[in-house]
Amino acid sequence: MNKKCFCTILVTFIFFANMPIVSADDPQHRIKAIADKYGLTGKGVSIAILDTGYSGSNINIIKKYNVVYEGDDIEDKNGHGSLTANIIGSKDFGIAPEAELYIIKVMEKNISGKYDAVIKGIEKAIRYDVDIILMSLGGTKYSEKMESIIKKALEKDIVLISAVGNDGLSQKDTIRYPAKLDGVIGVGAVNQSGRRWFQSSKGRGIDIMAPGENLKSVDQNKNETRISGTSVAAAYLAGFLSLMLQEKKNITNEQIVNMLSNYSKKEKDVISYGKGVLNEKETLKHLRRANIYSIVLKTGIILFVLLIMYFLIYKFKGKRRFSY
Repeated sequence: MNKKCFCTILVTFIFFANMPIVSADDPQHRIKAIADKYGLTGKGVSIAILDTGYSGSNINIIKKYNVVYEGDDIEDKNGHGSLTANIIGSKDFGIAPEAELYIIKVMEKNISGKYDAVIKGIEKAIRYDVDIILMSLGGTKYSEKMESIIKKALEKDIVLISAVGNDGLSQKDTIRYPAKLDGVIGVGAVNQSGRRWFQSSKGRGIDIMAPGENLKSVDQNKNETRISGTSVAAAYLAGFLSLMLQEKKNITNEQIVNMLSNYSKKEKDVISYGKGVLNEKETLKHLRRANIYSIVLKTGIILFVLLIMYFLIYKFKGKRRFSY
């Protein structure tokens, strides 16, 4: 592996903003209302969160592991991991409060780390057989080893999500790895008006834009705060996808990406918005409809097979009676 691939992961995505005023169309209120309508809580869906760990007790942790020091100490000395985890799984306001969370610590207090730690984190998540891997982190260099482990995760039909980065003030392509890799859902951030959050990175590799401004969360000291950034947007999407997987467990990676794109709100500027802005309502509505059609079709096939079997048995018995 090239030494450059061991470069420090620059996780500068988090942007803190203490803004107590919440708009009427607050995305967390919106997704909560949609989830309640369909009776979805993320139950039965597992998410591995590769971040700075977690400090708190308000989420449904199934397993925890510290890749850096090889143990179960996941104390969050920075707050980044706690903030993203609470957006997903807080029992008070989380998008998916019943999701099964696997906290895998791959970064330390200064929210930097090595590609190797992230790779080990993905390997651990694969062994845990999770449904979703969330990586609210990123680096500037391509890594063949990183791409290889991501391919292994995709072969297991694990959904991989990564923030695209907070370097949107640059006019260059600043999409980070692993969001830039094929098969990883790269997530950018939109503000409360549904427009690109000003720091959300631009370039090739944005699969979906999700709410990433002024979301409520809780830090490592159990203080409620509001935060912005593509890390936030990636966590929001992870929570939303857990609702999708609860609704239709056997949906594939390809189907998920297609649905996110097909029902997204399109923008002409694909460099800034990629395949569009997440439309939670339309996506879940069509997923529920497809699920109902699938159930009806399977029921119809089963009834048809039973009818044929009944007809054949009846006919066979009739022939036997006729032979006496």
